[in-house]
Amino acid sequence: MAQACVRRGLVAARRLEPAARPVATATVSLWGRSLTSVTHCTTQSLSPPAFVRYCTSTLSDDRQREFHRYADETLESLTEVFEALPEDSGFTVADGYDVHCASGVLTLDLDSAHTYVLNKQGPNRQIWLSSPYSGPKRFNLFRNNRWLSDKRESMFDLLTAEVSSYYDTNINITERCNRLGRTDWK
Repeated sequence: MAQACVRRGLVAARRLEPAARPVATATVSLWGRSLTSVTHCTTQSLSPPAFVRYCTSTLSDDRQREFHRYADETLESLTEVFEALPEDSGFTVADGYDVHCASGVLTLDLDSAHTYVLNKQGPNRQIWLSSPYSGPKRFNLFRNNRWLSDKRESMFDLLTAEVSSYYDTNINITERCNRLGRTDWK
């Protein structure tokens, strides 16, 4: 008998019986896709580490590409929004206002003392945010184009609230990103 284990997107088959019996089929659904593990293999023909590598690459490749595409679109959209913010909003920004994005890291300096850093974390499939107000946060991409923290806090809502509070005016980051037309962010 085999036991299928799912942990952080990895699928593994553990042998609980002698090596002569075949490994059972395990099906895992991840992000709306199903993956059926290798059937009729024994521990002699395919060792558990090889099985884990096989399933990991099958699961990860599509998810990694999807994550990188959405993370890059998010950082590009936010960069454009923050670069255009002084002209579009009609208010004066403080000395030291700067936006810089390179190699998956977006840095937003509101002034010399208030800096946001958004960092794409490929291995974890997360965007990490360092905020001068709320501190560090980690956001995962969910199916409906939402970057949510483990407390179900939206990254766009958090940025909207904090940047609006800093400038004492309503600045809807989500709406501005959606106007760019890349992705319908929520």
